[in-house]
Amino acid sequence: MITRGLEIPPTAGLPAHWRDALPPWNAGLGATAATYIDVDFPLLPVASGTAGLLIALRTLADLNERRKVVIIPAYTCPLVVLAVHQAGLQIRLCDVVAGGFDLDTEPFEKLCDQDTLAVLPTHLAGRVTDVAGIHAIAKSCGTWVIEDAAQALGALRPVIFASSKNSRAALTAWSKRLTA
Repeated sequence: MITRGLEIPPTAGLPAHWRDALPPWNAGLGATAATYIDVDFPLLPVASGTAGLLIALRTLADLNERRKVVIIPAYTCPLVVLAVHQAGLQIRLCDVVAGGFDLDTEPFEKLCDQDTLAVLPTHLAGRVTDVAGIHAIAKSCGTWVIEDAAQALGALRPVIFASSKNSRAALTAWSKRLTA
């Protein structure tokens, strides 16, 4: 009989270490990525999208100690669930629209409340999801939006670039995009 230990899947990248946050950072990669996704602020490369998401969630949780809920699509990468759990936060699942990966705004509006720290719409397989309605609802209840763009680096929106100067990005931990 084979028993499985507690092991993070290999797609989670390399484990983060405290020394990863110390200089010297690879400014070349961060600057190149910032140019590629058209942002005017420096990027801090991390070992994986999961590590970036975990950093973003822990930072937001420290800033908003009362809010402990993260809304995620019912269909998403299992590493998103892992990061939310590792951050010590609670998960609420939200339906996606029929025939797509966009979060359904009707159930999302009912799920989003004063306990909601963040919502994570996911751009799966290079398909850019419609987030305009999610942003509007999240803003009305003071919730952060973290767009999981790990599988859509450089993908185009119908009107603007994902993570461009014209988006509502306030902080980026690529490959996850965090917006307020």
